[in-house]
Formats: sequence, C-alpha cells, structure tokens
Amino acid sequence: MSYTDLGMGTYKIYNVYVFDYKNKKFEQLTPKCGDEFINLKIILKSKQLWSTYYSNFEPKTCKMNFK
Repeated sequence: MSYTDLGMGTYKIYNVYVFDYKNKKFEQLTPKCGDEFINLKIILKSKQLWSTYYSNFEPKTCKMNFK
C-alpha cells in the first residue's frame, strides 16, 4: 500500500509477518520506531529491518533486528 502524507511525500507502507514455528501461525511485527513500516528495507546479512519514521518532521531510519 502507498499513500501521500500531507505534502511530505509518497511512501510505501508494509505489513510484516513472521512465522512462529512453536505456535504454527504467522504473527504481525510492529516497528520499534513510529507506527508503520515505511519504505522498508530488509538487510539479510545483519538480520535487520530498516524503515523510515519521522521525528519533528525530519525523516529518520529505524533499525530493528529480526530472527
């Protein structure tokens, strides 16, 4: 999904799910910064999710580890 954010730009928004082998179901991840995964990048080498969030109208990068 993508949307325009009140003049700040057009972004791609992602929902991220991981499979929980113990419970045998998918669980949705929530970003550690901001409300959504915006312009998501998956960094496999370091097992991180990088996404954009805004603080005081300034874009920042949120780095979140995954297993």
